[in-house]
Amino acid sequence: MKKVIRKLKSEKKQVNVLDIGTGTGLLSMMAVKCGADTVTACEAFKPMIDVALKCIEANGMKDKIKLIPKRSTEIIMGVDMAHRANVLVTEVFDTELIGEGAISTFTHALENLLTKDCYVIPDNAVMYIQVVESNVCHDWNWLDLNKYNLKVPLEYKKLGGDSILDVQLTQFKEFKPLTEPLVAFE
Repeated sequence: MKKVIRKLKSEKKQVNVLDIGTGTGLLSMMAVKCGADTVTACEAFKPMIDVALKCIEANGMKDKIKLIPKRSTEIIMGVDMAHRANVLVTEVFDTELIGEGAISTFTHALENLLTKDCYVIPDNAVMYIQVVESNVCHDWNWLDLNKYNLKVPLEYKKLGGDSILDVQLTQFKEFKPLTEPLVAFE
């Protein structure tokens, strides 16, 4: 962030930062410290809005950061924001990289809230995949039909199913890596 703000300042450009999903306001406050001209933060989760407001005020930045209490996809240009931002800072990632709606959030921001020549921080990511064997994970895909006195033919029980769970396999011991981690995409 410091490098981008310095670069824009050296080009005599105004630095307008948008912080999506501000949480505690940390990235917004860093932007102020780095010399941003304007900082707009947005946060939709009410308890975090309260925390951000307290943190921003405690650090003497109440007049330097505008906090919009809504999702970035609900921001209306000309109403909530006076102008598009040329720097986006955000941390809307989870263990699956894109599970918190990061792609749609970024797409909306690029189309509606940011200048065409904007900087996005972070500007890249790497998604890794790894094939593992785990009876526990396999069982997450199946209902326990024995509870209902129902039987599933054995050939169907061996079929895999899709499930999306927010869990890190390192949190439990019962799994066996079958491959090394591989880059899925960057």
